[in-house]
Amino acid sequence: MKGIRNFIKATRYNRAAAGMVQDSNKIKLFALFLAGILVSCSQYKGLLNKEGGEYEAIENSIIDYYHTNKDEINRYEVFHISIKTNDELYHKFDILPEENVFSVLDTLGSFPSYFPTNYKYYNNKLFVWNDRKTPLSQEIINVLYENNILDSIRLRYETGVYGDDWESNRKDLPSPPLFKVDELLEGIDYVICKKNIRRYVKLKTSEYIPPDSEKLPKIECF
Repeated sequence: MKGIRNFIKATRYNRAAAGMVQDSNKIKLFALFLAGILVSCSQYKGLLNKEGGEYEAIENSIIDYYHTNKDEINRYEVFHISIKTNDELYHKFDILPEENVFSVLDTLGSFPSYFPTNYKYYNNKLFVWNDRKTPLSQEIINVLYENNILDSIRLRYETGVYGDDWESNRKDLPSPPLFKVDELLEGIDYVICKKNIRRYVKLKTSEYIPPDSEKLPKIECF
């Protein structure tokens, strides 16, 4: 009987020990998984520009956006950056997935008020913005065309290629694309210190926030 009891005790002990080993392994795996997330989240910080002007600050916002907004990055291919203001202390941008095409109405060499004039590819994702210092070029036209987000139908109507009657009922003429508005689509507002462009705050929202609004996050620059 003692032998049987000892056998039962040994079996229970071995099972308990095995359970503890399994639990320990699970904890180790979870710890490694969590460490991997923390490393991957912090690694991109080393890619940020340490200094520079508006362009380098835009690059930093692109890098941060790409690495911290995986749902949008996985769903969309093109992102539009709006330069909200360029005051003495801050760069203020917002980045939003682009669901519409851009209608070109300006001539090459001009300085459009909205149409993109600059771009950057980051890990095969396209980011475009209107750079007030950069004129409209054939290069950006080609980039937008290659990504299927360029519309020239409006320009053809404006220049008379399709006639001068926008109200024409001719069925052989194409209609300009409709502008989609998704009120639930969220963008990221960035406030970046000019003195240290690695120092920034951000806010994710579906609401348009003016550059001087109190709703924008605050940050001390030093």
